[in-house]
Amino acid sequence: MALENFPLGPEMFDQAFGKTWGPRLWRATFVAVLVVIFGGVVYGAWTVAKRLYADLSGLSLHLPGGPLLWVSGGILALVGLAFFIGLMLTRGNKNRVIRRDMWLQDAVCFVMYGHWPAETEQVFNQEGDVDRAIAVGVKMRELAGEGGLFIWGKSHENRLFELVPIAFWMENQIDGLRLIGNKPENVPTENAVNFRQGAEVYKELMVNKAQVEAVVDQLKP
Repeated sequence: MALENFPLGPEMFDQAFGKTWGPRLWRATFVAVLVVIFGGVVYGAWTVAKRLYADLSGLSLHLPGGPLLWVSGGILALVGLAFFIGLMLTRGNKNRVIRRDMWLQDAVCFVMYGHWPAETEQVFNQEGDVDRAIAVGVKMRELAGEGGLFIWGKSHENRLFELVPIAFWMENQIDGLRLIGNKPENVPTENAVNFRQGAEVYKELMVNKAQVEAVVDQLKP
């Protein structure tokens, strides 16, 4: 079960404390619960160990315990677990690199229709599709400007593909008209502030398929 589905999940904290403090308070609460749980495990193990020592040796082992041991043991256990998980994730993702593998226009179709379009499939031909496609393009720009979506393009036809800088999206956007009127490989950007001539433009916009599938709910208009 995902953490978001628990009764006291992140969404409840967002509603109660807002988008800024909600996630922070939820994470703090989650960590506090883990500390208590791990502290209880450590404290219980320590208590059993002391009793076994007393039974086997006939001597009492007088060492610090109580609430201090509970809290400190929980923190140490949690830090150890976090280190182990971080190490595993680092090793698992060491060679994992996000690469471009789909045209941005195809990604727009995926958001709209719920599947990746076939090569001969007719798109943007239903009522309201034009407005929806442009709206998805706006969502993509916003998410790319926040660093949540990678978009690649060429600033010149003879240049290699490059990742469009996050700062670029502050004053630029996906060309909505060419998004729906051109072939997938011909979708460019345009200046969103004053549409001045000579502004930097990225063409042949591409995305990563897996990343789009992961953030699709954030791209729906």
